[in-house]
Amino acid sequence: MSFDFFGRRFYFLSDERQLQKALNMLEKYILKPEILIIAAILATYLVLLCIARFLKKDRMLNFFRSISPWIYMFFILGITVFNRSAETREIRLLPDLWLTKSGFHESTILGFLFNLAIYVPWGYLLFRHLNCCKKWLMSIIVIVAGSLMIEALQYILARGVTAIDDLVANTLGGIIGIFVAIIMQKKHKLE
Repeated sequence: MSFDFFGRRFYFLSDERQLQKALNMLEKYILKPEILIIAAILATYLVLLCIARFLKKDRMLNFFRSISPWIYMFFILGITVFNRSAETREIRLLPDLWLTKSGFHESTILGFLFNLAIYVPWGYLLFRHLNCCKKWLMSIIVIVAGSLMIEALQYILARGVTAIDDLVANTLGGIIGIFVAIIMQKKHKLE
């Protein structure tokens, strides 16, 4: 399947080989013991947060809320750095997403969307739980710094490609999360 967008051709799961490649990527990056351990830690954290909310223990609830952004950052580190074997050390300073004239491979677009999606919750959590003036600006600074740290770790540990596309996607995802938090905050003030 393919379609044109802004004069560029995009391909999605165009044949059996592409479908198999997508399934192999899922198995290689998501269904690994390290990721399952990180998911278990995140699930335990969420259960404890729900228990604190159910028991109406404000002090415990505030503690869990205050560490939420950093627990989620641990999750991001796990899926973007520590679940990969040391194979690749490469820096891409030119964006892959818009340079190819012959068409885009779905892995480029799916990778961009994946990076965008995993940073939306982090932007939301940072905005909700930072206590400072200009929370939106501080949240963006932390998101950019965190993304740069992850990209640097990928290069230093040879665990992936350090790319400008990732930095852009991560920052955009975080900004979307911040906007969601702002909208929800304004909605709650109106009620």
